[in-house]
Amino acid sequence: MVYNAKKVWLGHISIRDYLVQECINKKEDLIIEFNGASKRFPCRSLPTYLNNTYNMTFKSKYGGKDYKLIEFPFTQISY
Repeated sequence: MVYNAKKVWLGHISIRDYLVQECINKKEDLIIEFNGASKRFPCRSLPTYLNNTYNMTFKSKYGGKDYKLIEFPFTQISY
């Protein structure tokens, strides 16, 4: 699954837990893209990120689906 991030916060990108769970269920790697750079997270490492999440739950503005944010490290090299 390819996820196009819109922002990086303190070297991390936040992705909703149900998107990460979808990658695990489909046995797909997660590829995060931001400003032309990309980083791949193998499927076997995704459960570790999913288990190390915060217990803060958010409610979607549209659809009302509850979710948690999973933080993935993403550093971008700029010259």
